[in-house]
Amino acid sequence: MSRVRALRHAVLESARVARAYASYPRAAVGALRRRQDFDRVERFCLFLGYSRSGHTLPGAMLSAHSNAVVAHELDVLRYVEMGFGRDAIFSLLCDRDRWFCRRDCEWTGYSYAIPNQWQGRYETLRVIGDKKGAMTSRRLGRRPSLLDELRRTVQVPIRILHVTRNPFDNIATIAARRNRSIDEAVEHYFALCDGVQDGLRRLDASELLQVRLEELLSEPRVVLGRMCGFLGLTPTPAYLDDCASIVFSSPSRTRTKAGYSKDQRARIQERMVGYRFLDGYTFES
Repeated sequence: MSRVRALRHAVLESARVARAYASYPRAAVGALRRRQDFDRVERFCLFLGYSRSGHTLPGAMLSAHSNAVVAHELDVLRYVEMGFGRDAIFSLLCDRDRWFCRRDCEWTGYSYAIPNQWQGRYETLRVIGDKKGAMTSRRLGRRPSLLDELRRTVQVPIRILHVTRNPFDNIATIAARRNRSIDEAVEHYFALCDGVQDGLRRLDASELLQVRLEELLSEPRVVLGRMCGFLGLTPTPAYLDDCASIVFSSPSRTRTKAGYSKDQRARIQERMVGYRFLDGYTFES
């Protein structure tokens, strides 16, 4: 990281920490108001993964369920690190979910609004969580014990959704959106893979569900039903149909526009071997 980029990152991080602390009074008031709702929560959902890997779609789908709130990128592990209590964190997650709906569920030029369902509200809250896959991976890479702190804080079983996308598409999109070279995006991506690997080692099998974006897009009802079952949610046919209605039939193949050299493709494929969760992905697949 260049000196200018590192300084910019430090300034932004300081501002984020200040905003997080400033949110505590609001979170405390919301915690008191919603305490009875929060006492009904049975599971906590967290996304683990990578930037530009398609997390927003499954997060929006789950948050459309009448018994779930999955916030859009609160960065819940930050608040765990800062010592926020369970109900304060849950209140911030609900507020963040409503914030996303006030934006019409739009993100990076796409709409994730699901018709007829429960985004921004709930009937009975059984599952609550956060969709912030890349930052979760980075935080766990730096401090894997945060998973244990999360368990102690939320006081319910945790459920981790690990969403992957073809690495060649993922890296190409990171490069394009962050204005980085392919080589820089490769290093960024595999640093996240290391964080994921560290997190996975600390999970029981019952706490983890692996989801491939390509499978979610090709069979949205089947894969969403699997995610709901993993979280203890009952999906109605209407819910599955409404969620499936916003899904593209296939992911964007950004790898074809990235200008990968033959050597870069070979080096990426070689590095993928170290991560079993990337088995089966190739540039051609």
